[in-house]
Amino acid sequence: MADSNSSEYDLAPPPRGTPPPNRPPSSRPSDEGAPPPSGPRQPPKPLPRLSRMAATGPDDAGADAGAEGKPSRPTDAGSGRASRRDRNAERLARRKAGSAEEDDEPGNRTLATPTPTLDTVETRGRVRLILGIMAASAVVLAIAMIVRAVGGGGSADTADVYVIDSTQMFGPPAARARNAAEPTGGPAAEDAAQSLMARARSALTIQLAHSYLQRIVDGYPDTQAAATAREALDRIADRQPPFPDIPSLAPEVIVLAPAPAPAPEPDTAADRVVAPPPEPQPAPEPEPELVVRVLPNGFSPAPDAEEDSSGWPSRIVCDRDGMTMVLVPAGVYIMGRDGGPPSESPAHRVELPPFYLDEHEVTVEQFARYREALTQRGETVLPRPEELTRLGLTPRHPVVLTSAQEALRYAEWAGKSLPTEAQWEAASRGPDGLIRPWGAAPPPWPRQRTNRSIEPVRAYPADRSAAGLFDMAANAWEWTADWFEGGVYGARARFVAYNPGGPERPSSQPPRQTVRGSSPSHDLTYREGMPVTTRLPYLGFRCALNVEGLPIAGAGPRPAPTPVQGSPGAAPPPPPRQQPPQPQPPPPRQQPTTNPGTLVPF
Repeated sequence: MADSNSSEYDLAPPPRGTPPPNRPPSSRPSDEGAPPPSGPRQPPKPLPRLSRMAATGPDDAGADAGAEGKPSRPTDAGSGRASRRDRNAERLARRKAGSAEEDDEPGNRTLATPTPTLDTVETRGRVRLILGIMAASAVVLAIAMIVRAVGGGGSADTADVYVIDSTQMFGPPAARARNAAEPTGGPAAEDAAQSLMARARSALTIQLAHSYLQRIVDGYPDTQAAATAREALDRIADRQPPFPDIPSLAPEVIVLAPAPAPAPEPDTAADRVVAPPPEPQPAPEPEPELVVRVLPNGFSPAPDAEEDSSGWPSRIVCDRDGMTMVLVPAGVYIMGRDGGPPSESPAHRVELPPFYLDEHEVTVEQFARYREALTQRGETVLPRPEELTRLGLTPRHPVVLTSAQEALRYAEWAGKSLPTEAQWEAASRGPDGLIRPWGAAPPPWPRQRTNRSIEPVRAYPADRSAAGLFDMAANAWEWTADWFEGGVYGARARFVAYNPGGPERPSSQPPRQTVRGSSPSHDLTYREGMPVTTRLPYLGFRCALNVEGLPIAGAGPRPAPTPVQGSPGAAPPPPPRQQPPQPQPPPPRQQPTTNPGTLVPF
């Protein structure tokens, strides 16, 4: 049996004469009293850990003794450590001598296992050091939290910062001034005052800033910082931030005693001043009404268009024929002239709403699109392409050989109309009523321009009106939408006609329609009547687009609102004027081939 004083794990020293594992061989004798070897000492190695299994026999000691043929020695309680060592040495020697028999024997077995690396004295010391540091940190953190909890309870603005006012620790500045004589002037006092001023500027609350400023005024009254502190205190009294560049300090949280009001001076009649009556303020101008302008279908603003004051774009493009149209603004324009032929006089004024007019005459190329569209519908279009080819016209020349009926059909196909005489003349003469686009001077042509000759459109930049329209004075004649009547201007001389059209009915047979432009003298007032079926090699047309109201055939003056009778401040009613006849609806338009004499251009 195992010794009662032996532990579960016993150390087994290596057999004598055999070096221990993982150690260099040593020549030290087995005698324990021998001196240690000289030389550098080797670092300690982990000792092997021994384990022992219980013996299966009835007597562990007897089996061991019988195996060697030696009687077992009695256990000496007083020398338990020496007996265990001798016993372990004997067991290890037996294992070396007969390992085979020892393996088969079911007796006690001793296993040697290495000691774990972490189970050392140095490792245990490091663990104790780390635990000590952690405990000290926890104590310091607990102390900091206690100090913060005891010193808290400030306002909402300083909940996260604990501020200690030095006045609470050392008393008010006046008491300190009595106890310790502080310098009130000189560089030292200025430096101290500036230091307090810096603290006041960096204060988190208005109360703390007020305390620092008051300390500067009381303790250092002769310094420059004291003057600045007095100004800051005055601003606080006026409910303003003490420092204008630091508006975050709210003076509302500090309550200061109001300054005593000055005694009222005695009121005398000589000192009494009568205030003048307030001047009448002009009535505010009403804001302009927002007007949304919508172009008809098939028209869109040009890429270079600008917005007019009326809200309409200055230039638009027609999707059908690709023509660019120019805006003619609303206004009062002059028609006719005094001293001219009877058909052109007298000069009179007309009022027109805004409208658009083609930038130049309809070209051969644009008329080809119209011919292709109507030919697909089975309709005949004049002139034919071979007729234009015989005249030597290019796609950029104005289309000619067109009758009034064909010009009307083209305008309807493009979603437009023919211009009235008033629209054509207003667009060519402009608001100044010029007799020619360039004025009264002779034509500024770079070369002689033969009358009734056809040139490509926009070939003469000088022939351009104030609105930006080309070839108004020369190039092809142009059809308009009005019936021709020589004395129509005389009836308009008494009033300003609003958006007038021509006569309601033709006054001649066959019916004649007005042709404008390309006069021998290039005058823009020239007008002539042509039968509606006329086709000439120098007669073309251009189209218009009405966006605000249609022309009125035989129009008279524009009606004005009449003030209510008996209302205060109402002007007397104007004298009655003869009202123009009401326009009658025109008869339905018929095909030109059946009855061209009944064609109505409105």
